[in-house]
Amino acid sequence: MASHLKGISKSSMTNQKRKALCEYKIDHPTCIRKNLQEWVEEKYRSKVSKGTISNTLKRLSEYLAANFEKGGDAKRHKPTKYPDMEKVVYEWFLQYQDE
Repeated sequence: MASHLKGISKSSMTNQKRKALCEYKIDHPTCIRKNLQEWVEEKYRSKVSKGTISNTLKRLSEYLAANFEKGGDAKRHKPTKYPDMEKVVYEWFLQYQDE
């Protein structure tokens, strides 16, 4: 798949950046994707594709409702296949982390 940002290094957006983008869009409803791309570039000094902007705005209500922690840098949203097992492994990890 060819990118319209060919030759330009792109970065993925963290949840906090996505939420900030959604809030900016709410405050500036007439902004189009191109304007939003420019805003992200100016504010975060990183380039994102129009598709990233569109995908973020599709989930606008989800990002606005979420409370992302300051250190939360999740970039991908993939549900776990085995949540019970993941919980047990995480608890095991925490238990043996300090040893």
